[in-house]
Amino acid sequence: MLNVISRSTADVQPVLDTVAETATRLCGADTGSFWIREGKVYRAVVSTHMASDPEFWATLRQRTIVPGRDTVVGRVALEGKVVHVADIRSIPDFAVPEGVAAGDRTVLGVPLLREEEVLGTIGLVRRRVQPYTERQIELVRTFADHAVIAIENARLLDEIRQRQAELRVTFDNMGDGVVMFDENLHLAAWNKNFQELLDLPDDFFAEPHDFESYIRFLTGRGEFGPDADPEAELARLRPRFGDHYSFDRTRPDGRIIEVRYNPMPDGGFVLIYGDITERKRSEEEIRAARDAAEAALADLRRCGRRCRARPVLYGAP
Repeated sequence: MLNVISRSTADVQPVLDTVAETATRLCGADTGSFWIREGKVYRAVVSTHMASDPEFWATLRQRTIVPGRDTVVGRVALEGKVVHVADIRSIPDFAVPEGVAAGDRTVLGVPLLREEEVLGTIGLVRRRVQPYTERQIELVRTFADHAVIAIENARLLDEIRQRQAELRVTFDNMGDGVVMFDENLHLAAWNKNFQELLDLPDDFFAEPHDFESYIRFLTGRGEFGPDADPEAELARLRPRFGDHYSFDRTRPDGRIIEVRYNPMPDGGFVLIYGDITERKRSEEEIRAARDAAEAALADLRRCGRRCRARPVLYGAP
């Protein structure tokens, strides 16, 4: 069971299939099934009928059950505890006529519980009147716990993947290049603008990197100047891991980039790269125009002073 769970972190179906088959076999049941909550109803997702009686399984798959007392699954969902019916024919309003028609008699339902919440039910059926023993019921409880672990693993992994996808969309739609290093200073996430802005090859991301190997890679390409020493660059950057700061530098291709360093509360940091070449060029043009204007104004003032100081001679030829 644990081996199946460890191999099926993203897909819970193999775990449920294994649980249903194993519980059915070890407890001497004729059929076993899993009912999982979908919104406000419960739907069969596994049954040992799947291979042996596909027509019955197709009918069962279309059925939805709500919490209530007219089915074993409904009772488990309603009460959140084990339901053990020695003979379903003793339930006058039993709402699964195909089960009765198939000869179902003794039925066991065990809840899949997560913090008192019923995620689903394991159902075991015997086509004879023979109640399950306490040991068998306890065994099915254990299987239910394993199933909950698998369901939770799959749910958490799905949430992580969804967040990663959302983060990827956000990253890729940012105008700046963004790269994140986790609390262990391993390269954890980046966007396409980061890769394009620094001209990083795909091969670089094919292998795991930490901050030190990243800085060494940049230094080797001359990002910090032709004579830069990687150890000196690391020694300069390490003391500032907990600071917010920014600086500009010129890349080997002549572009000027702004680097903003933002530490994260739980460790690690985010680097934001922006191409400010045009901004710097505009600033330089504005500065040059300002200097030229100031120089022209100074010339005019000097000319004015000379004109005022020169005597005016009337009547001169």
